[in-house]
Amino acid sequence: MQRAGRLRAARPLRVRRVRLASSDELGDTGSGASKADLTARRRRLGARRIRLAGVPGRCSETMASRSRTHAALTSVLAALLVTGSALLAAPAAHAEPAAQPDGTLGAEPQQAPAEQQAAPDQAPADQAAAEQKPDPDAVQAGSDTAVADAAGDSPVADATPDAVPEEEAGAEARDAAPLPADQGVTVEPLEFLIAPQESLTVTVVASGFDASVDSIEAALIPRGTEGEVRPDSGFVARAEPASVLDGKVELALTADAARLERGTEYEVLLWKRDEFPPAAGSIYARAEAALDAAQWDALLGAAPVDPAWNENAAVGSFEWGVRASFRKYVEGPIAKGKITVVKPATGTDVYRFPQTSNAWDPESRTGTASYAGRVNFKGHGGVLDLDFANPTVEVVSASRAALLVPYEGKALTIATIDLQAPADQSGPAAKTRKLSDGSIRFEHAKVKLTEAGSKTYFEEYVGVDYELDRLSFTVGADSKTDKPVVPPKKPEPGSKPKPKPETPKPLPATDGTGASGVQAAGSLNWGISSAFANYVTGPIAKGSISTNGVGSSGGGYLFPQAAGGSWNAQTHTGTVQYSGVVTYTGHRGLLSESFANPVITVSSETTGTISAGGRSFTLDLASASKSVGANGEVSWSGVPVLGGISGGASGGSQYTLAVDPLSFTVGAVSQLSYGSTEAGVTAKVKRTPAAAPPATSGIRVLTDAEKLTAGGRIEIEAGGFEPGDEGVLVVLYSDPIVLDENATADANGTVRWSGTLPKDVTGTHTITLQGSTDAGAVIEIRETDDAKRTKLGDTVELAALEDGAIAEAGVVPAVTGRGGLALWEWWASALGLVAIAACTTTLAIRQRRAQQPVRL
Repeated sequence: MQRAGRLRAARPLRVRRVRLASSDELGDTGSGASKADLTARRRRLGARRIRLAGVPGRCSETMASRSRTHAALTSVLAALLVTGSALLAAPAAHAEPAAQPDGTLGAEPQQAPAEQQAAPDQAPADQAAAEQKPDPDAVQAGSDTAVADAAGDSPVADATPDAVPEEEAGAEARDAAPLPADQGVTVEPLEFLIAPQESLTVTVVASGFDASVDSIEAALIPRGTEGEVRPDSGFVARAEPASVLDGKVELALTADAARLERGTEYEVLLWKRDEFPPAAGSIYARAEAALDAAQWDALLGAAPVDPAWNENAAVGSFEWGVRASFRKYVEGPIAKGKITVVKPATGTDVYRFPQTSNAWDPESRTGTASYAGRVNFKGHGGVLDLDFANPTVEVVSASRAALLVPYEGKALTIATIDLQAPADQSGPAAKTRKLSDGSIRFEHAKVKLTEAGSKTYFEEYVGVDYELDRLSFTVGADSKTDKPVVPPKKPEPGSKPKPKPETPKPLPATDGTGASGVQAAGSLNWGISSAFANYVTGPIAKGSISTNGVGSSGGGYLFPQAAGGSWNAQTHTGTVQYSGVVTYTGHRGLLSESFANPVITVSSETTGTISAGGRSFTLDLASASKSVGANGEVSWSGVPVLGGISGGASGGSQYTLAVDPLSFTVGAVSQLSYGSTEAGVTAKVKRTPAAAPPATSGIRVLTDAEKLTAGGRIEIEAGGFEPGDEGVLVVLYSDPIVLDENATADANGTVRWSGTLPKDVTGTHTITLQGSTDAGAVIEIRETDDAKRTKLGDTVELAALEDGAIAEAGVVPAVTGRGGLALWEWWASALGLVAIAACTTTLAIRQRRAQQPVRL
């Protein structure tokens, strides 16, 4: 077997040559020397030869000592050279790479070309190894295994250059790729259990699931409608996630008979848990759930006769009440309006429209049906004037439809319709059935307004998120007598001037003295009507409440006592006048109600009245607490106010908003003077942030924690605020930093805010929302990568400046650059170089001495 790798050449044996003295050096051997002298010299020369030949003696010991000394000095020199090199290289190795002009870090130095070239004596072996490209983790250079792989004896040698370890590729593929279409799951023939006129139970047994699958989703759906499946809709029956044991699952799906339609094709779908809607790659298996005619008859009864479409069927109809609370609002004390139903529409709480045309496919049960009639909602003196007229329903699938109305010459989609909605507080579960005359009946469908429906058609009187009445409709024959109505043309915007109610003013303050100036001042503390205030400042009226000459106390309005009235201090009866005005404004100024300068009349110990703003309410003094002060002041607290703020359309029902209880004191004329205030949606009250976080919980941070960086984006949301609450503060603590002053709650009282964090803030902080309620969350703000590099650069530059200052003082040479030496590294390097120089000098001196000839 040929060995690959580098073979170190044997080091040649170094033999020191010993020069022997020549005859000339021994001296003249001529006649001048006696025989005895020559004999003595030969003996000495012989002894020298013997010593040089290795006989122990002083010369050999001296030479061995010198050799050991040279070796030791060489080792010390080599160690010092290595140490010095390390000291010189360490700072550069650990220095931060210099920043490039584009802000990125400099690339690592490339290997020198000379280092990339193989030595001549190993080029063939290295080239062979490079061609095979064995796994570096599995092959060790110079080992027998490496030699075998390089020679092509290992399986690694046959691998392709781009081969990826199987485990890594498999893990990545499992995470990224969808489930294959063929999962290898087998569904046994379905079994049906029929409860006549009640339910259908489908028993499903499937096997062949992968060991990694522990549970699945299952549902009975109309064939091919998996894209409409949601956790609570889009199916006729769904099971709770079923457990998979040993690759097998057994479950039952029970569907209400009312949700099944004869002639509709159904299937059982098995798919990956928590995948909604099921994607193609997440479906394990599907099985056709086909009932024969006998089974349909057993489940639903005998099939009805299917007459010729649109001839023998009854006239179709559309029934909807829009929204119960909206109807009450229109006819209630706020809008003071009425609802008019124009034929051919009929009804009161639920309005019925007859079918006038259709484009219906009885086989697929899709298409459109149009209905005729008009319902007008009018209020606020005619400013609120809405028509719901000539609706059209477009059915696009077994579960979905759209509601359209004619608007400015076009068909406007104002709502979506869920034909398979489950039961909830708005009504029973939706269902579809075929009537005996062949018409199709859709009942209790759920309606949700679109943006156009809310803002354009209903002019925001009905919001997108409002719970609407459920609707029902029948697609049958067209009416031969009813025709669509033509709504009257409305006046152009601005043609009707808005009412300008006269704003009352508080009574002027007077210098009343009361009982010799000692008696306490009188006042009235009254919140008027909290229910009315909530409505005015809520998402419907979107108004405000303003005051003039009125203070506040304990959540109510404080009206100071004014001059006037006739009070009997002995019997504690009579009238007392108070000053101040509270005005409620909403619906873009169309609603304006003022309660000005109230007057209280006490007629007996148990009864009284209060009058303000043209309204009068009865006081139940018997249920209140009465007290008399030392100077004759009389006070009643907790006085129930009977009646309420009521109104309604002519001939319609009357509605009442409760009036708050009150407390009042009859004393001296008050000298207090209050200014003006305004509160509510249109008031744009500016809030002041709290000095410390008012809450640390209640906010849900929608941005990933890893992405919360200084100067980065953050998105949060919190609930529990007043619907439509505006001017909500977004404040970041420890030191209060106001990020936004105009966050707004939606109709459900949820504030969702997205903004930018300060660039110079990092660490643990608390972000809060402060409005009608407070919410907070503790967050960790991280440094950006650029900030980290900037800090490191500042540190290096500071060190360079310090070294430069020392250099200017004449201590050490200045070192500049990102990879410069620290002070201690410079001194260590300098001392190492001095030691190297000393050792080199000593070695040179000893070498010169060793080269001197041996003198005999």
